[in-house]
Amino acid sequence: MIVCLLAKKGNVLLLENPEIHLHPKAQAKLGDFFAFLANSGVQVVLETHCENLIDRIRYEIYKNHINNDEVVIYYKEDSKTPFEKIEIDGTGHFIRENQEANDNFPSSFFGTNLTELLEMG
Repeated sequence: MIVCLLAKKGNVLLLENPEIHLHPKAQAKLGDFFAFLANSGVQVVLETHCENLIDRIRYEIYKNHINNDEVVIYYKEDSKTPFEKIEIDGTGHFIRENQEANDNFPSSFFGTNLTELLEMG
């Protein structure tokens, strides 16, 4: 993460799984940090599977700490399907191509635990 602190306006950062080995609260705080970097003119490209990080970035959009036009998610379900572009509206909700604003992020992205928890009630 030191490289992030050294980044200057116009730089591009490519980070793979920056949340690895972090407590969920710290994973979410990364969203604040990456919003700060983006607002400083640094383009941040993340590869992540972290719901905490994605949700915090959505919250940063909701709080107007980062412009929703600055955030795009590309999702690929498996090696045979094309990438799907998922945007976030100004209220922090997902917008999937050919769908209206909603919170229906691809169900297979985060695994099965949400489905199982909802089944439990």
